[in-house]
Amino acid sequence: MTDIKFDILPQRSAVMAGHNTEVYALVRAQAPSRPAGRDNDRMPLNLSLVLDRSGSMSGKPLEEAKRCAAYIVDQLDSRDRVSLVVYDNRVDVLVPSTQVSDKAGIKRAIAGIHSGGSTNLYSGWEEGAKQCLIAAEREYLSRVLLLSDGCANNGLTEVDLIAQRCAEMVEAGVSTSTYGLGHHFNEELMVEMAKSGSGQSYYGESAEDLLDPFQEEFSLMSALCARQVKLTLSAPIGVTFELLNDYRHLTDTTWQMPDLAYEGEAWALVKLSVSDDVPTDLGTGDIEILRAFLSYVDVESDAPDTRSYTLRLPRVDATAWAAISVDDRVTGRLQEIRVAQLQTQVREAALLRDWG
Repeated sequence: MTDIKFDILPQRSAVMAGHNTEVYALVRAQAPSRPAGRDNDRMPLNLSLVLDRSGSMSGKPLEEAKRCAAYIVDQLDSRDRVSLVVYDNRVDVLVPSTQVSDKAGIKRAIAGIHSGGSTNLYSGWEEGAKQCLIAAEREYLSRVLLLSDGCANNGLTEVDLIAQRCAEMVEAGVSTSTYGLGHHFNEELMVEMAKSGSGQSYYGESAEDLLDPFQEEFSLMSALCARQVKLTLSAPIGVTFELLNDYRHLTDTTWQMPDLAYEGEAWALVKLSVSDDVPTDLGTGDIEILRAFLSYVDVESDAPDTRSYTLRLPRVDATAWAAISVDDRVTGRLQEIRVAQLQTQVREAALLRDWG
């Protein structure tokens, strides 16, 4: 089993006596280094390449998507499985899920793809996920890689519903990453699919733009130590909290976290309001602030595992509280959150053409 370190860092190491106190807390899951002598070890991959051949992808976008798909095939070896699915208004499985033994044949199938009609993106993705499910119960890391402009106009097109299906497939062991191509890229749909599908989302004008993201994705998949990572938070009466990251809600108090690679960190920033009425523990003199519970599937053992942590802080007077140094690690993550929120607002304003 992988030794995941799990803790909570407060921005200040105390709350203020006689006052309601705002607390920022950083919840961290930290993975160890890869075990010695296993730098080249990785889980076999079970990938489905899903290519959009609809009319909106005709010309350069489709040709670049085909180049990307061929590049992915070249990165695989005989340990891996792959399938090839294409879609417009119709879905075709050009290469059913198979062990990677005939790369040339798979790339010939990719080269023969031509553009067609409207865009039933959901059905194409769904078929790719079904192909992954053929081996999802075995010791594979299963992922759909969707190459598209994201312009769904046929079949199921609602972003929230498609994202929900991606989240449900994660529970079945299949994640989703999206690679956007084309001038009319639908960022909202492609980003939400990847976020809900525990994958990555990228955009590029050409295959060259996506080579580094592909390599980054393969490196991440090769180094995964924990998947299906979920965070559950609770607090005592008198403490309210808000998780600030843009993670997908699974329940009111549980969120889907990113997969965790060796030497990596999955984190969440929580804003808490602590009432002065929260009782003090008579034994320690501290008050309980936040309880966190982490669940995940350990990649090495393919077994579920958990971690938990409870944050307790002392009460100090206002002068002592003001003198406490803030933890720069927490402040840094808070700045990251604020920058990301600003970028989202700018993108939304640009889409609405409302800069007033």
